[in-house]
Amino acid sequence: MHKEHDYNLLKVLVLIYQYRSLTTVAAVLGKTESAISKHLSKLREQLGDPLFVRSSNGLEPTHYLERIIPGIETGLRSVEQALKRGEAFDEKNYEKPIVVALDNLSIECFGTELLVALKS
Repeated sequence: MHKEHDYNLLKVLVLIYQYRSLTTVAAVLGKTESAISKHLSKLREQLGDPLFVRSSNGLEPTHYLERIIPGIETGLRSVEQALKRGEAFDEKNYEKPIVVALDNLSIECFGTELLVALKS
């Protein structure tokens, strides 16, 4: 059966993995430790694994988390890179077709001027 996953929590998971501390992650994200703990609880439920166990060195990842974290980190980086590509538009190197949609009145009033402007 397909489980619903809250992908927004994956960034929190990566940060907990990186810092091994809910307190530190809460400070980094500007949230309370309680909120981060709740996020971790949701992740544990969604993924069906404890994900971390407490030790004298902080939170230690489970074997399951060690297996999946590289893919999660890669996926989040891919999403961030894709979003960054959408930020800048380089009109000088744009080579795809451009479609301009106008109503009849706009074509009558501005069609010729617009066509000349677009061609230049």
